[in-house]
Amino acid sequence: MPKKVAELIKELQPKDELPTIEKMMETPDIAQVNGARLEKILKLLEENSHTNKETSQAVRFIKHYFLWGSVYNTIKIVLLVAIIVLGIISWDSIVNSLLKIYG
Repeated sequence: MPKKVAELIKELQPKDELPTIEKMMETPDIAQVNGARLEKILKLLEENSHTNKETSQAVRFIKHYFLWGSVYNTIKIVLLVAIIVLGIISWDSIVNSLLKIYG
C-alpha cells in the first residue's frame, strides 16, 4: 500500500537530531547505501584535502611573488630618488664647468 503524500513529506523534512552511523547501519539496505555514501564521502574528503594542499602551495607562491615584487619596486624607487638627489647636488658643479668651457 503506498504511503500518503503527507507521510512522505514528513519523512523528508529535516529532523532535529541526525542519526548516528550505528543507527543508520542497523538496517541492511540502509547499511549498504550509507556504506557506499560513506566511502564516497571519504574519497571526496581525500580529494579535497589534496586539492587544498595544492591551493595552499599556489597561494604561498603568489604571496612570495608579490612580496619580492614590492621589494623590487621599493629598490627601484630608492635608486631613482638617490639619482635625482645626486643630480641636484652635482648640478651646480656641472653648470660651473660648462660655463668655464663655453662661457
